[in-house]
Amino acid sequence: MVSTGKSPSDSSARQGVSSSASGSKYAQKLNELEDKGSLQAGDPDLNQTRHMLAKYNYAVREKELSVQCEEQTSKLANAEVEFWCQVDLKKLDIELKLTEENAVTKQVQLLQLQIKLAEIKSMGNADSEMDGSSHHGG
Repeated sequence: MVSTGKSPSDSSARQGVSSSASGSKYAQKLNELEDKGSLQAGDPDLNQTRHMLAKYNYAVREKELSVQCEEQTSKLANAEVEFWCQVDLKKLDIELKLTEENAVTKQVQLLQLQIKLAEIKSMGNADSEMDGSSHHGG
């Protein structure tokens, strides 16, 4: 293994920095400076770059969490709207069933009245036939 003049803690910190912020301008700058060997453990540029990288990573993570929070809030609101739509749909379904039941009840009453009317008419016809036959036969 070739010695780079850096302590193992520096290289592990560098790996953590580069893996957590790959693609960021701060991570690139830190990697470039460390690759050139221009940064030493106590170098103010290294500390400043690490500080800026930490701030950048914090801001990115904060934004990610904010977006996730907004997404969850939106999902919750959509779920609530969907729930109340389902409740309204069930209420309308119950109202429809009650209306259909009422219509069937009215139909039954109408048929019962038509039967009674037919019975009354048939009794009236039977009475008139009796009256007519007793007058004709007598």
